[in-house]
Amino acid sequence: MRSVPRLSPLRATAAAALGLALALVSGLASAAPTQSVAIDDLDGFGRPVRAATVEIPAGWRAEGGIRWDRSTDCVANRMRFNWRASAPDGRTAYEIMPGLSWQVAGTENPFNPCPAVPLNSARSYLERVISQRHPGARVIQYRDRQDLSSQMARNAAPNPNGRSRFDAGQILIGYREGNVEMREVLTAMLSFSEAQGNVVGGVPTVSALRSPDGALDFALADRIGNSMKADRQWIPMMQQATQRAIQDISDRQAAGISARHNRRMAEINARGSADRAAIALESNREVAQIYSNVWNNGQDTDARIHARNKEAIGEYRRYGDPANDTTVHNSIHNGPRVFSHGSNAPTYTATDDPYAQPDPYNGTELERIP
Repeated sequence: MRSVPRLSPLRATAAAALGLALALVSGLASAAPTQSVAIDDLDGFGRPVRAATVEIPAGWRAEGGIRWDRSTDCVANRMRFNWRASAPDGRTAYEIMPGLSWQVAGTENPFNPCPAVPLNSARSYLERVISQRHPGARVIQYRDRQDLSSQMARNAAPNPNGRSRFDAGQILIGYREGNVEMREVLTAMLSFSEAQGNVVGGVPTVSALRSPDGALDFALADRIGNSMKADRQWIPMMQQATQRAIQDISDRQAAGISARHNRRMAEINARGSADRAAIALESNREVAQIYSNVWNNGQDTDARIHARNKEAIGEYRRYGDPANDTTVHNSIHNGPRVFSHGSNAPTYTATDDPYAQPDPYNGTELERIP
């Protein structure tokens, strides 16, 4: 995977898919005659651009290419491979299908726009593809492709922000197409990147080779896949377009957060008038009670009246921090619960969340001074 220092979950997701898409190896070991064909990026740059070349058997016909889905904010899912090479009989064909980037369900980051899916292995991913592509197909065999996952690990850049792992697999299925019993082998290579508990999975493409039963050539699937070479001019164009999309989405996320913050502050300010009236009323009630029981209060009562009046005028509440022997003044515009953080030169935060909990290691909730 291609990594960038301090990647956000969004950037990490896009970088994982891009790095895997570019990890294309060369070499075609076949004695059968072949032809070199192009896979074009059909609409990523306003005109078709050659994205890669691949060797297929002579006489086969190629169609399709790469298209971009700009409707999703999960940038790694925008580039969509839909390419096929077919034999003259129309039954045998090799396909490159779009992959997927996702957050592993249960580890979601709310700022990551990629979907949450319960997939954590090559086998579970391929079984999902089969259920969508050939409902009712029979799984005949599955095998791990340790050779491919090891190759991915060797090509991947270090992940400075977390942990990475790689998985690859191949699954053989059977199904009927008209009156013909078919066999199809599908291959997928997965990467998983974990940072701060958020696990992101990525599959750049899925390849599939199908033929009538008894004619499927497993080695041909590998030969075609291994012959693919990314175009050197397309690579930087694709990277720049993707990074621009990431930056645009990041900017929109920041603007949304700012807008929510402004709305929240407006709500707090609107509520401030009611809070100020409530504090004044509370102070008046206390003064009345104090005067009715003045013989029981003395100097402490006078000090409390004075303190409450100062709070009402200054629009704050007082909290005691016994660990640091200090009094903390918290504006009524903040939440009524106050937490201290750290023992030396502590910091303080306020919230109105009734379920918030202090840091279990160096945090304490302060009590309001009566």
